[in-house]
Amino acid sequence: MGASSSTCSASTTTNYDRNYDVFLNFKGEDSTSDNFKSHLCSALSQKHVKIFVDGDKVKRGDETSPVLLKAIKESQISVVIFSKDYATSKGCLRELVEIIKYKKMNKQIVIPVFYQVNPYDVRKQTGSFMDAFAKLKQVSGEELLTWREVLTEASNLSGWDSSVTSLKQLEILAVFGPGSRVIITTRDKQLLLNFVVAYNIYEVEAFDKREAL
Repeated sequence: MGASSSTCSASTTTNYDRNYDVFLNFKGEDSTSDNFKSHLCSALSQKHVKIFVDGDKVKRGDETSPVLLKAIKESQISVVIFSKDYATSKGCLRELVEIIKYKKMNKQIVIPVFYQVNPYDVRKQTGSFMDAFAKLKQVSGEELLTWREVLTEASNLSGWDSSVTSLKQLEILAVFGPGSRVIITTRDKQLLLNFVVAYNIYEVEAFDKREAL
């Protein structure tokens, strides 16, 4: 079984063709998060969201194929599912490096999901993440340092701070349901009004010249 996606028209930006709405980064063969992943895919598909899911993740193991790298690049949003065994997968960590790269280069939205793990353990590589790092073999010190940096950066997005530019992105964020804390930043107030979230809109006052320095 290869990589799969739900059916939806592709979106575009000024930098890259967006062939997918969402890229899922998850640990294959992880029973603790598999049920959550299935429910998430189902909910997104019902909203006609085009998702990239690597169906060969278990078979591929630590390898990151050109197809995966292309899918990350061409996605509007990456959802990173941190589970107990996430850091045991070199493939997951290498995907995360690419995800953070396109977050910086192309303002890709990154949504971390902490499934039965403490965000602190991800951020500081303690607990199960410390155990996983201790078991990693045939990894250079430089790559290990890079993985630590991207784990810290991704886990610092625990407030789900997203700069939104389209209604489709809002619909995807809404899938996470009541009780989720989603902080949305946008210059398009009308976009939020169209989504009927006006009662939660806060406008930031502009700095004067002295405050802006």
